Amino acid sequence: MRIGFVVTNLAGGGAEKAVLNIAAGLAERGHRTDIVALEHVVVHALPAGTGFHALTREAQEISKGWLGKRLAARKLARLLKELALDAPFQLLVSTLPFADEVAILARAPAHWCRIANTLSAEVSRLASKDPAKAARRISRYRRMYGGRALIAVSEGVGEDLRAGIGVAHSRIEVIPNPFDISA
Repeated sequence: MRIGFVVTNLAGGGAEKAVLNIAAGLAERGHRTDIVALEHVVVHALPAGTGFHALTREAQEISKGWLGKRLAARKLARLLKELALDAPFQLLVSTLPFADEVAILARAPAHWCRIANTLSAEVSRLASKDPAKAARRISRYRRMYGGRALIAVSEGVGEDLRAGIGVAHSRIEVIPNPFDISA
């Protein structure tokens, strides 16, 4: 099975490391795995046997604004189509809202969004400083995730998506992050 992971870059912490661990575990089990980074920024080591593809040149960031997301989506759609010539993806998983939104705009095939945080907590923090921005953010999350296939990293995150964000009509599967006890 060919499985791809769409991330903004590999410079962050928990979510990016979890994706790398998942890709490594799947590759060890004989699956073909690929990491597709919207930005070619790599701080963490790539797992053996996992392909890496980026939309930008090394260390180049992309614009996070309205136009930047749409340009990235066009590039992502083109790259996914090119990669599928060799073998199609049976599953594409994006993680974190920016990568989720770009993958949604690209109409990525067999796409699931992996939700790693309680999004309502983020909205609550915003509401204490800027209620209008918080209202826009929750509206954005409902629009992005409503009716989509979602992977929640815990039961709590899944419940937050349903009750805190209001995406009750989405398909939400709970798949906890892997944990390497020996490490």
